[in-house]
Amino acid sequence: MDEDQTFTKPGSHEVSLQMEPYTATDNIQATENITSFLFHYSAPKQKTDMAVEALIAPTDEQRFSRLNPAISTPRISFRNLGSDPIRSLTIVYGTEGFPTQTYHWKGNLPFNQVAEVFLPGEVQAKDGENVFHVVLSQPNGKKDAWTGDN
Repeated sequence: MDEDQTFTKPGSHEVSLQMEPYTATDNIQATENITSFLFHYSAPKQKTDMAVEALIAPTDEQRFSRLNPAISTPRISFRNLGSDPIRSLTIVYGTEGFPTQTYHWKGNLPFNQVAEVFLPGEVQAKDGENVFHVVLSQPNGKKDAWTGDN
């Protein structure tokens, strides 16, 4: 699946679909199904708004199965949903029942872009089921506009 996230300024836009030529031979006909979505968004309403995009490791999600189980270096991705570029962020993480760890991320993450981070330390675990938590806070040293997705 090809995914293209293009952000443009307001105005008139043209979308072009280009296909390779196909010539039918005998009684064989080509069939092509194309599904496409176009989303139109207004400008972001908040200046600082971060969201956890994925907990990559440790997790039992099938899409990350080749990276798990993980015993160290937790891995997450997060998205900037606010209009201001995010240059700093506090990440608190850890396994339920163990002391949490804190990581202070620094970078430059523009609106709607995703960053992937490897967090330092072990993934603590006990016998049985374990729950790993991650919380994003203090984007650019400020309060996040909506903490429900942190």
